[in-house]
Amino acid sequence: MQVELLVLNGIVFSALGIGLAIRLRRKPPGPVELGTLYRRVGYALTKRFPDLPKGFTLREGFARAYSSTHGVNWTSLEMELGSYEAFRFGGRNEPSGPANETLNLLKILGGS
Repeated sequence: MQVELLVLNGIVFSALGIGLAIRLRRKPPGPVELGTLYRRVGYALTKRFPDLPKGFTLREGFARAYSSTHGVNWTSLEMELGSYEAFRFGGRNEPSGPANETLNLLKILGGS
């Protein structure tokens, strides 16, 4: 009987060890690259508002989402977009902080 319990303990602890090893090897998701984030937001805006014109700007998409999307700090969102545009089009340094409101909008739009 003791031998069977030792074998059973060995099997259980081996399975736990393997599961833990697999879990520890997975890499946590890193920060989202800003270009990727804004492409995903643009895609989510086209899905949510299919009548947006082809080639719309993010500002146009945000203006469209403003009246029908709640739970977004639009002031912070505009500041994040302004920082990204200054980096992307104006040659400024890449924004160092996370784009939390942009991520929040993406989640609300269903594109996360």
